[in-house]
Amino acid sequence: MEKYTLKKAQEDYPGYIVYEKADGSFSGVPKGLIEKQKVSKPNVKKIIKLHLKRDALYALMEKTDDAEALKILAKRVTENELDLQDLWKFERNVDFHKFWEMPKCKCPRLDNIDAYPTGYYVKSGDCPIHGSEV
Repeated sequence: MEKYTLKKAQEDYPGYIVYEKADGSFSGVPKGLIEKQKVSKPNVKKIIKLHLKRDALYALMEKTDDAEALKILAKRVTENELDLQDLWKFERNVDFHKFWEMPKCKCPRLDNIDAYPTGYYVKSGDCPIHGSEV
């Protein structure tokens, strides 16, 4: 079987600026949103770097069970999400962050998906990341 390449991914998804992730998979930034928000080319590159940074932070979270380390990494993820909102020219608003998608988060996903993006989220007392916020 032929290896799936970045060039092939770009051909398959013409509506996206496709990039390769650290694990060899591909993701993309929607061209329509770039145009709508009038994001500059340098900022598109920064957006891609921030997506890769979030992936790296998630990978670090996967590798530890230390609650304090998880909280520090989660804070960095939140900062990263705020930076993404700035680059996309969106309002800085943590209510649009899907914190329950972080590795090791034990907060109820379905309840939070239903509440998204109201900000009225459910945090679990036994969550190693958010438990102290309950």
